[in-house]
Amino acid sequence: YIRYYYNRAGVLNRSAAQLAMSVFQRRLASSTYALMRSFERRQEKLAGLIDDIRNGRLIEEQLIRQQRGLDKLNDVFETQTADEETASEDGGEQHEEFEDKALGGTIELEVERRTVEALLNKTRDLFNTSEESKFEKLREVLSDPQYLDEKFIIFTEHRDTAEFLVRRLEGLGFTGQVALIHGGLPYQERERQVEFFRRPAAEGGANYLVATDAAGEGINLQFCWLMVNYDIPWNPARLEQRMGRIHRYGQKHDPVVI
Repeated sequence: YIRYYYNRAGVLNRSAAQLAMSVFQRRLASSTYALMRSFERRQEKLAGLIDDIRNGRLIEEQLIRQQRGLDKLNDVFETQTADEETASEDGGEQHEEFEDKALGGTIELEVERRTVEALLNKTRDLFNTSEESKFEKLREVLSDPQYLDEKFIIFTEHRDTAEFLVRRLEGLGFTGQVALIHGGLPYQERERQVEFFRRPAAEGGANYLVATDAAGEGINLQFCWLMVNYDIPWNPARLEQRMGRIHRYGQKHDPVVI
């Protein structure tokens, strides 16, 4: 699927379309759940476009103009975080602009819709029947006796992966012990989540903070010394910013970054 649309975009000289397809690869590298959510959104978008064309609400000339607009979009993974503070008005992540674009006419849309539907079914089966190896490794790290009762920051690029991690951690028995920060949160709620994480567990605080790179800048977390990168940012500067949350003045331990 990716290879076909990469090649097609190249023939049509649509560098931004290539970028749109690379979103799926990046999200697959993050978690199966994030990829599944991308396919779900893509399927909904394709079905909506096909329906609009068939019912006269959208003509193919409008579709072509929309495709040309792709060239004006930047690589959000290079210029911003994948889950930036400047999220869209409906709360979606910035990169969803790419998932939202059509890359062909009516016939091509229908072909892609069937392809995405098959891939979505496979992804759902995988998600529902298999353990995520990265999460199993994370569970091993969190249960290491040397880190007993310590606070952990768990970073991911993607909000879907962050929400998956919160649910899985709560499923392990950590309900009420997991804070969450992502770019769609209002400033006041973000501060509330930081304070929830800062508070000692004995006083009702969280031992775990799951965060997208929206927490990678401007938040001081030196009271924590353990960090897990559930996925690695494509921009190395983002990785440095993550580590900078705990490697700063006032840190009383040697930070551990996994």
